[in-house]
Amino acid sequence: MGIPITPYFKDLDKPHVMAKQEIAFVSFMIKPLWETFNQFSGEGMKIAVDNIDKNLKEWNVLLENALKKKALEEQAATAENTEKKKE
Repeated sequence: MGIPITPYFKDLDKPHVMAKQEIAFVSFMIKPLWETFNQFSGEGMKIAVDNIDKNLKEWNVLLENALKKKALEEQAATAENTEKKKE
């Protein structure tokens, strides 16, 4: 349709980008909403808030792993380019 991709949806095929976006969205939109529901329900939604916290921890682990993998791939590419220049 010729509509440009918004920055939020760009590069979601890259694990580190997807993880950052999920963490940001859940932290900014989802968690505050459910924390408010929990307050108004007299702690009746605590299980949902706890689940959100667990999900955020998992996304952070995925982000760390994706960033480590990306760094290793960049190091390998740099080493490969250095070897090619020597030839």
